[in-house]
Amino acid sequence: MDEKVRQLLDQIPDHPPRSVLQPHLHLIRQLRRKRFTYRGIARFLQTELGLSVHWTTIHSFLEVRTRRRCDEVLSQDQLPDPRPTPAAVSPPQTAPTDIEALKRTIRARVLQAQMQAAEKTVFEYEEGKPLTLLPDGKR
Repeated sequence: MDEKVRQLLDQIPDHPPRSVLQPHLHLIRQLRRKRFTYRGIARFLQTELGLSVHWTTIHSFLEVRTRRRCDEVLSQDQLPDPRPTPAAVSPPQTAPTDIEALKRTIRARVLQAQMQAAEKTVFEYEEGKPLTLLPDGKR
């Protein structure tokens, strides 16, 4: 990068966070891990930090950040085969990180979507004829 451009960039101050919740992101995630509801987190922030935020704001705040993290995980690597292997079924030796939990969630959702797509049809349709229920042997 050109030295003049670098100096200009260094002179521009950082923008403050767009959300008042951003400085408390780690705390909010920890509370969610401890099974706090969004309403409970809102009460906690009000009583402990004096921060008055509606619970739906906290939900939206986390939802956006979770989506971004999922997008980052998907862009970093391809999902492996969702079928469980003996290594995948055994309990992990170390505590899972947030990224590992996201990967497991994504794998489970992909597997669920594949299973739903693989379900066989129950009805048969031919144009000009009424809809008929297939017998168990043809499903």
